Amino acid sequence: MYQAIAYQTIVIDLGSGTSTLSPDDILALHDYDDDEGLQLSEERLREYVSALKEEYDTYERERLFVNHNGETITVGTGADTYGYRMDVDGTVELLAETIAAKESTTINPVWTNEGTTGTIPGSDIGDTYIEVSIDEQHLWAFYNGILVLDTDVVTGNLNGHATPRGVFRILYKTRNATLVGTGYSSFVNYWMPLTSDGVGLHDATWRSYFGGSIYNGNGSHGCVNMPLWAAQEVYETFDSGTCVVIW
Repeated sequence: MYQAIAYQTIVIDLGSGTSTLSPDDILALHDYDDDEGLQLSEERLREYVSALKEEYDTYERERLFVNHNGETITVGTGADTYGYRMDVDGTVELLAETIAAKESTTINPVWTNEGTTGTIPGSDIGDTYIEVSIDEQHLWAFYNGILVLDTDVVTGNLNGHATPRGVFRILYKTRNATLVGTGYSSFVNYWMPLTSDGVGLHDATWRSYFGGSIYNGNGSHGCVNMPLWAAQEVYETFDSGTCVVIW
């Protein structure tokens, strides 16, 4: 077993970086037993994976973001639905199987949620995303780093229904949905939810105007209301999983 370990190197591709287990590192993950010889220590392996998770997870954590004005700001809250989140149990199992195979290789950890390779260190947002400024009541949509559309919007009513700030992903997309909540039932042509409790992007054909201070007293129930044309273009251009930064 030791002879096999002496020639094995495992590279873990973590998206924004890599971690390499040298032969000595792999050996250090083992215990020696007089009867059994070298035995992989699950405790040490779990400690190693947990340290990777602490360093490389971005889910529900603050990260840097360059906004439409070129300003670097900090975004991300506990309400996020976008980012890298490592499955410790799954990654421990994968690493144990990889070590047992006794071959040098490159692997990806097991993620329960993923982002993309960030364009700046510490970020996982990439260059295809949707940006919403609550203060400016405006949306910008970037595809491969190119601004493909922007529009005024109406976000959540400040009186109890404010749109959450954070880094989200489009959970799924659907046409011709009826959004139902306390005191309202609204038909929308394009529905792109961002959270499990019903905050999302959608058209609002009942509105004649967008932007300005409308959200202060006549805002949504938390969603980002868009003109029909803009909702259609976002729906047709961006896939489920696309990052949406609301700040």
